[in-house]
Amino acid sequence: MSSGQPLFGPPSFARVAGGLWIWLYPMLGAAAIAVATHPFTLSQLGWVATLPLFYAWIRTMGDARHGAGRRAFASGFWFGFVLLLAIAPWFAGFSPAGYPVGAVCWGVLFGGSGVVLRLILRRISAIWVAPCLASAWILLEWVRSIGTLVFPWAVLSVTQFSNLPVLQLLDLTGAFGLSGLMALFAAAAAQALWGLSAPRVEEPERSSDARVWGVRWLTVAAVILVLATIRGVYILSLPPRPGESFDVAIVQASESHRPSGIAVVCISPFGDYLRLTRDAAEGTPGTGGVRDRPDLIVWGECASVPDIAQDRGARSAVATMLAGSEAQALIGSFVTDPEDGQTTNAAVLLSNDGNVLDRYDKVMIVPFGEYLPWRPYLGWTIALGMPEEDLRAGPAFRPVTWNRGKIGVCICFESAFPRVTRALTRNGADVLAILTSDGWTTRELAGLQHYAFASLRAVETRRTVIRAAVTGESAVLDPQGRVLARLPMFEKGVLRSPVRRSDEQSLYVRLGDWPLVLGAALLVAATVTAVRPQRTPRD
Repeated sequence: MSSGQPLFGPPSFARVAGGLWIWLYPMLGAAAIAVATHPFTLSQLGWVATLPLFYAWIRTMGDARHGAGRRAFASGFWFGFVLLLAIAPWFAGFSPAGYPVGAVCWGVLFGGSGVVLRLILRRISAIWVAPCLASAWILLEWVRSIGTLVFPWAVLSVTQFSNLPVLQLLDLTGAFGLSGLMALFAAAAAQALWGLSAPRVEEPERSSDARVWGVRWLTVAAVILVLATIRGVYILSLPPRPGESFDVAIVQASESHRPSGIAVVCISPFGDYLRLTRDAAEGTPGTGGVRDRPDLIVWGECASVPDIAQDRGARSAVATMLAGSEAQALIGSFVTDPEDGQTTNAAVLLSNDGNVLDRYDKVMIVPFGEYLPWRPYLGWTIALGMPEEDLRAGPAFRPVTWNRGKIGVCICFESAFPRVTRALTRNGADVLAILTSDGWTTRELAGLQHYAFASLRAVETRRTVIRAAVTGESAVLDPQGRVLARLPMFEKGVLRSPVRRSDEQSLYVRLGDWPLVLGAALLVAATVTAVRPQRTPRD
């Protein structure tokens, strides 16, 4: 079979189908990642979604014809381009122009990676092909989580958020480790597939090695998956670890108002939050006539329209609602510094008499949403809905201290980054709280996708996660990622749940993203091997 022939299909379609691996197969793989992600939740599809892309890249490795590099770029470009379009159609509501531009940027990122990988893979032993592809994948996930144009969506591990037995692997490896295992599974399958379809007359030894090592690495990945699943089932069968507990009440006001123009603002009436806070603070009837009252009441991101840290009237109104209880309130609000006039996206902790006890300022503010990068050059985009003024980033990932311990607060976007919750846990957080406002009435998909990250953060850190969303989904998840309580989107109410504190230090919290380091070292070694001059055998 020549390298231009299709793997499947009658010969009459050879010319058409033979080129599909360049663009159509990777595009289908990109769409598969979107389908594997919440709310579709076809988690099994996540294990093979990258196979078409890896197969296309491996195929260019054995293609000596002119233009093979362009074909490697095209495969990666169409994968990345479709991946962003498929995973985040809601992005167009934020920026109609930025949506296709972002897709092009992702296409160039994946396309350029394909060119580099082709140069590396064609000069190294078949034993390293699948591991190198898996390493490249998690490094691409990492690259998309750093820098100015950060957007950490479409990671493989998040497709497994409801696959709890497998998800328990995260306390050892973190999200990048699980993504790497999934990518290794797909890359090994792609390598074995290429070994079966490669031109055996021209490259009999190379195709045989590819087939053999593809099957071997596929076996390794499958064995790790089975062992991880067994371990996960065992962990999920264990009783909760002993630890102090408290009761939390999450207020979900469940309304969303969008002003004219492109900017998206999620605002629920302040009075609704006050009434729901009063209902929460009153508690529910308990045994012996004693009411069961919460210890902590949590509002979502920017839920308080008044600056809750500076507005004494707003704090007094909250204190009135808390009267008769011992509850403290963690409230999301924009806070403006009276000295320099700069504003932060903050979570403010109030006592039951309305005093400010502590505060966390969002560190990872959202580019083009909370600040405008390269403002001197992009100031003209303000007319298109970009921020007129930049928010100020917080100084550090510092937990909020209250009378029952320390709460590691993530505000919205921050919960998509494992390094954020790891830093909060290392700094003493015994519980995590995600305050967010991403459930817009016309963009439920964004909120549902963001919700999926919560279970990953719980398992990585072995911390209970309190997720307070302005319009949903609000939830409490235990350290194994199980949902203890949940309020769906656009359902007004108060969510009550017990919360267990933990001082456990998982391997991931202690060591960090070691799979990234391992993958980077492997790619560096492969690159050195690829660029090293090959010796010619002596006569």
